[in-house]
Amino acid sequence: MAKSSSVVLTLNNQEYTIVRATLRLWLQLEDYKEKVSRSAESGHIDNMVDAIYAYISAVLVDIEPEEIPWYDVVETFYKLVMLNVPSFEFPLLQSVIDNHRFNWDYEGRTWYIWLNILSSKGWTIEYISQLDIDDAIGIAQEIAIDKQLELETQWAMSEKSVSYDKKGKGKFHPLERPSWMRPMAKELNMAKLPDDMLPKGILLSWRRDDEPPKPN
Repeated sequence: MAKSSSVVLTLNNQEYTIVRATLRLWLQLEDYKEKVSRSAESGHIDNMVDAIYAYISAVLVDIEPEEIPWYDVVETFYKLVMLNVPSFEFPLLQSVIDNHRFNWDYEGRTWYIWLNILSSKGWTIEYISQLDIDDAIGIAQEIAIDKQLELETQWAMSEKSVSYDKKGKGKFHPLERPSWMRPMAKELNMAKLPDDMLPKGILLSWRRDDEPPKPN
């Protein structure tokens, strides 16, 4: 089923048709969404509300979220978030993110990280900023894969990729891949034990030292 590219909102008795964000705005919205999540986890409700307002204001520039009833704010935020979810589960977005902040981080840096990646295609800033988010993520992932495979080829040809034991036998050590390129963990298959393999007799469970055992 194709993902909807727009949503209709009714706020203060006025109807708005909102289209899905392109890359630069989407990255800005993702930063706001992360602030909402962090603030909620840390219990900073005021910061969470501010981040929700900032998210809505970035999309609806002519709307003052403070003037909208709280239930409309919550519904609007939810609908906008769902509208701007990528259509595919890109492995690149599933990678483990380190929460450590570097001293060269700054507000809005995410956009420039993506711009640095995608500008390798020779595109202008204006073109990149207006890319569909699915296209942008897919292309960025393929660029990252090509770069990783190139590094692996260079690594395989270097002496550092091989270690030798006391007998002089060499062992190749492949270059480590980012988490999103590694094989997915297999799901455990749950199997029911046959009745003849289950423990026999009465099973007792102990709750407290002063409480007698009770049969299950």
